[in-house]
Amino acid sequence: MSSRNHRRVLLKALLLVLLLPFAQGAPPKGKASKGGEGKVAAAKAASCDPKEKNPQVLVTLGSDFFEANQLEEAEKCYLLAMKHLKGNVNVQTVIRFNLATVYTNMGRHEEALKALRKCVEADPKDAPSVLQLGRLLCDMKQFEEGLPYFKQAIGLDPNDPNAWMSYGLKLQQAGRLTDSVEAYAKVSALSPSDPRPHVQLAVLFCSKDWKGRTDLSPA
Repeated sequence: MSSRNHRRVLLKALLLVLLLPFAQGAPPKGKASKGGEGKVAAAKAASCDPKEKNPQVLVTLGSDFFEANQLEEAEKCYLLAMKHLKGNVNVQTVIRFNLATVYTNMGRHEEALKALRKCVEADPKDAPSVLQLGRLLCDMKQFEEGLPYFKQAIGLDPNDPNAWMSYGLKLQQAGRLTDSVEAYAKVSALSPSDPRPHVQLAVLFCSKDWKGRTDLSPA
């Protein structure tokens, strides 16, 4: 799973709205109050400070640890941030998504699933969470449960070529080759300059799995 799935832009926007009282309050002990020096100091920390209570600092630090591949420290920071965000459901959902990314990179897939399920339960219209839940389930070879989440995510954002591309790949992995071709065709229609579906179709049509099929022509 790419670290670019880490929804930092959305998270920062939510933080600006929902964490304003924290940002305007007294800075954490040992952190400067002006010029963003507190965030800089937090970003330079070697580990997550368990005494830190400012959710904004904790989330920023967690994302920095994630980008540095310090996954255990990222997990600690996100969990602490959630502890101090008891009433902010929207931000908790985004943090859970990031936690799921951390857990997936750590190979802790069941915990990642649990976090993503909570995201989808909290907001069934959150397309990125729905899509990621489908991806993870399919990666765990649970296609019967995972593929419907792709349809759900695409229903929420039908013009997302990345969702269609992911759907096509998982359909192909599940052996539903005709459906995967249709998904790749949708990617091409939405993003004509995207080479990914053409490359994948070439690979598919040359594969042993496709040989002998007459239900759909490569043309």
